[in-house]
Amino acid sequence: MKKRFLAIDFGASSIKAVVAELLGEKISILDTKKFRNEYFQNKGYYLWNVGYFLNVVSKIIEWAKEEYNILSFGLDSWGVDFGIVFENTPFLMFPLHYRNMFEHLNIVENVIKDFGDGYLLFNKTGVFPHPYNTIFQIELLKVSNPDFFKQNFKILNIPQFLIYMLNGEEFSEYTMATTTQLYSISKRKWCDEILDYLKLKECNLGEIEYPNKIIGSYKGMDIVNVPSHDTASAFCTLPFDDKDTLIISSGSWNVVGVKVQEPVVNKEAYEKEFSNEGTFEGKYRLVANVPGFWILEQILFELREQGKDINYEKMIQMARSSHIDDRYLNLKDPELQSPRNIIGKIKSQIKEANLIEDVIKVAIYSIVNEIYQVYLYLTDVLNIKFKRLYLIGGGVKNELFCELLSKKLNLPVYLGFSESSAYGNIFSQIFINEKMRDLTELKRIIRNSLEIRKIG
Repeated sequence: MKKRFLAIDFGASSIKAVVAELLGEKISILDTKKFRNEYFQNKGYYLWNVGYFLNVVSKIIEWAKEEYNILSFGLDSWGVDFGIVFENTPFLMFPLHYRNMFEHLNIVENVIKDFGDGYLLFNKTGVFPHPYNTIFQIELLKVSNPDFFKQNFKILNIPQFLIYMLNGEEFSEYTMATTTQLYSISKRKWCDEILDYLKLKECNLGEIEYPNKIIGSYKGMDIVNVPSHDTASAFCTLPFDDKDTLIISSGSWNVVGVKVQEPVVNKEAYEKEFSNEGTFEGKYRLVANVPGFWILEQILFELREQGKDINYEKMIQMARSSHIDDRYLNLKDPELQSPRNIIGKIKSQIKEANLIEDVIKVAIYSIVNEIYQVYLYLTDVLNIKFKRLYLIGGGVKNELFCELLSKKLNLPVYLGFSESSAYGNIFSQIFINEKMRDLTELKRIIRNSLEIRKIG
């Protein structure tokens, strides 16, 4: 039987399906499909359309089974969001969208205050207390509708929620659990103190399973417990040595970090908003979420609104003609996080940025500088001497960004997969199906499957 695998990768704006075949020591991508993702608003809350989710997943699985006779499939998604399964009723609640929390920051502030301060939460969980974390979403639900929690229920993150709807399995997955701020980084289990605060019990959360086995089956196909947090899956595509490679998963936000053996929970890591999130092999990714290509997307949107005939590639070409050098903004400035008049804001902050090509280049330099600050922390405080930078995600298509990044960090930039979460999902399935002993075998397959480009 041919060894074919399906990855179903949920993103906040799209759902991707990738079918790949293992041919000796490399993979061949046989087919891909892409669907839009959707949420809706009801009574002031943003909600995920879980019926639509299940419909798309069912269509993808039927297609992959009929067309390619796949052995197995795995699901991954963004972190923190969840569904609730009630034991005594067949009905399901629409899962909250993480963006609700930006309109309920008082809930976040109250929880942090109850624990003393944000650092204490970080120290317990290894995760920076971002407003959208699961802990705060659960508290919002408890405050807005406490009746939910009077029944027997389980809280399952999105991939596990979907698996439950397919075959009834109830479990949590390690890499996803580490994003919730409900997980004890020192005890490697659900955090008793946080569960007591939320008036939850361990039985209200799925038992934590490491992503290392087949978890069940559906219509004759194996369901593989892959690293279900999409960034954890993306990090599975790393073809190089872990300890001296800086990794960037790039998109509207950039996740910048390194694989570490032990979590880093000191005050400085907290102040720089790092998180320790789980990896496929049961270790940690010390990562920071920094502003990424959203600002370029906003500039493109504004130019089109002005009637300009322009696309992303042309915009980057324009930036090459700019003579501005190493001028940047603080992209965490709230003014630059608001999607209005970005071009005007950049011109007002950087007086030399008179032309639109200058504005675009300043935006790219600013993205590079955000990454540079993370790089400085990791090299100086953790005493890591990096040999290379491995870039995955949408940034691999922006060659000017890669060149400026290589120059600023004085590191060669190696370009990985643009659809890295789906590919990592597939590589994880191969590792588990082939019963590989360690990641050395998998890295060989990754290197054989990727035409690695180097910049700098």
